[in-house]
Amino acid sequence: MRTMKLHHAAALALALIAASCTTAHPTYTQDGRLGYTIYCPDFDFQLCHAKAGELCRDYGYDVFQQFGNHTMIIACKSQSP
Repeated sequence: MRTMKLHHAAALALALIAASCTTAHPTYTQDGRLGYTIYCPDFDFQLCHAKAGELCRDYGYDVFQQFGNHTMIIACKSQSP
């Protein structure tokens, strides 16, 4: 049981370290909204989506473009319905 908890803790720590390597730079999307170009290390779009969620929080986001296997452009959805 204790070994399983250690494995989960180690996996979580690795995920946090990997996510911290994901970078985002402000940009403007095709429709004129402020957005972000997100670079995902190790060709892992799960990291890109995690970063987009962190940036946009509860509002969600739209994906405008994906380049290869490691970069995407997103914009946060509006606060208003």
